[in-house]
Amino acid sequence: MMRRVPAWVPWTVALCSVVVLGLAAAVGLTTDPALHVQRLAASDLGWWVAYATFSVVGAIVASRRPDNVVGWLMVLAGAVNALGEGAAYYAVWGLARHPGSLPVAWLGAWAMSFMWTPAIAVIVFVIAYFPNGRLASRRWRWLPWLAATCTTVIVAVTAVDLWGQPGRKLVSANTDWELHTVSGHVIAVLWPFVPICAIGALVSVAVRYRRAGGIERQQLKWLVFAGIVSAPLILVDEVLPSDSPFATAVSLLNSPAFGAIAIALAILRYRLYDIDRIVSRTVSYGVVTAVVVGVYVGFVALTETVLGFSSGVAVAASTLAAAAAFQPLRRRVQRAVDRRFDRAGYDARRTVEAFANRLRDEVDVDRIHADLIATVDASVAPAMLTLWVAGA
Repeated sequence: MMRRVPAWVPWTVALCSVVVLGLAAAVGLTTDPALHVQRLAASDLGWWVAYATFSVVGAIVASRRPDNVVGWLMVLAGAVNALGEGAAYYAVWGLARHPGSLPVAWLGAWAMSFMWTPAIAVIVFVIAYFPNGRLASRRWRWLPWLAATCTTVIVAVTAVDLWGQPGRKLVSANTDWELHTVSGHVIAVLWPFVPICAIGALVSVAVRYRRAGGIERQQLKWLVFAGIVSAPLILVDEVLPSDSPFATAVSLLNSPAFGAIAIALAILRYRLYDIDRIVSRTVSYGVVTAVVVGVYVGFVALTETVLGFSSGVAVAASTLAAAAAFQPLRRRVQRAVDRRFDRAGYDARRTVEAFANRLRDEVDVDRIHADLIATVDASVAPAMLTLWVAGA
């Protein structure tokens, strides 16, 4: 049925979502804190960027691969979030910033109170159905059913419970009063199941990866790579002070935006880049950077506290030690990581090195000719191979 949908449909939905998110962001960022209503903090922009990315990437996937439900789920995630945020800041404008200037602004406040739930739940569906639009197996059918049931109950109860509440109260910056409502109790009981479903979706990706081969395995590697990039930043965001100058950048980087881009590359152009090499270099340089920074900090502490040198001498000596250790450490770590994450490239380099060692003692041109062809074939597996020797 999805194949019959015109390509302009997902693009229209995505464009509307991005426009609504942009207008809502403009209102949220310019709202005066003295009004004591919900406003958009700079640290929250990461999720906004993520949902805008989901909209655009979903439109690309849905228009080019309409049979894959993942693209439509991404478009849906962006649209639902845009509706929720648009309703919220429509209410902020019409109830707090310019009271009475917009019709039915209270309705936007009411819709905002429950639209956030499905916006997050849809991301769980995207992960669970990635990359081919089907679950890992029939055993995982409980995951979408549980997530959908909990989300539906929360939305229904919240919509009924908060109907008739003053709109100004709903958009207030202090929402502690909601904890004592019926909807607050229902959310406290059911919402934890949605993160459980998210964890289950990630586990299903791991299970799918172990069973997959060929194209699907390469596609899953992109999502794993996005997780490798984002997961450490989530931990950094938890320990980084909110007033740090890096807080906004970290919040932007640990959002699901990397996952959205990875999904697009995996579904549309999985051969666009050598994912094994990218993962290998990311892991190796991350490990090397962590070790070098540890050596630097430890050497500074050692020279200052134990040996009694001045801070300037300690910093200079630590810098030299870290610089000297970088290249040898990088080579050792790179070889170890390549054996695990870039095995094809690692084996190809070993084959070429073995050929170079044999070439030093070989003088027979015919044997060199045969050995060279065999080495090239084993290293890069070309479709056709021809060797031309000058003067032959």
